[in-house]
Amino acid sequence: MSLRGACNFHWRGVAVHLARPEPPEQAEAAVLDATERSRAAAFRFEPDRNLYVAAHVFLRHTLSRHAPIAPAEWRFSANAYGKPFITNPGHTSLQFNLSHTDGLIACAISQGQAVGVDVEQCKPMPDLDNLCRYALSAREAEDVLAIHDGAQQVQRFLLTGR
Repeated sequence: MSLRGACNFHWRGVAVHLARPEPPEQAEAAVLDATERSRAAAFRFEPDRNLYVAAHVFLRHTLSRHAPIAPAEWRFSANAYGKPFITNPGHTSLQFNLSHTDGLIACAISQGQAVGVDVEQCKPMPDLDNLCRYALSAREAEDVLAIHDGAQQVQRFLLTGR
């Protein structure tokens, strides 16, 4: 599978798997079911389609690390809100959530407990000073603006923003 920099960790009964996607090979995409292939084909732009396919291939391979089912054999349905769930007999208690953005895929998996994961691309925020002064208390804005590394500024803003 075409993934760079895969990272796995466990926290409070949740396994989190991260990877940087590469455009998928045709053979890798063969593990997707008809619904996934149809949804992938609906993407207008190739980079979006490739990311979707890579994420779903990653999901299937990751689920197979948690249960003795081949990646192509996973079966899914969706609830009333569109959230997918596993329908394979004997494995319906395996919960998962998948998120992806340009350059990163995240998959969280747990046994018997609802799970969620989200990844977002952090871009430079040239107007961060004004945004902090508008959205934060004076002390919070002062603290955030005292940090000079851009990634830390965004992280701190997300943690303290109201």
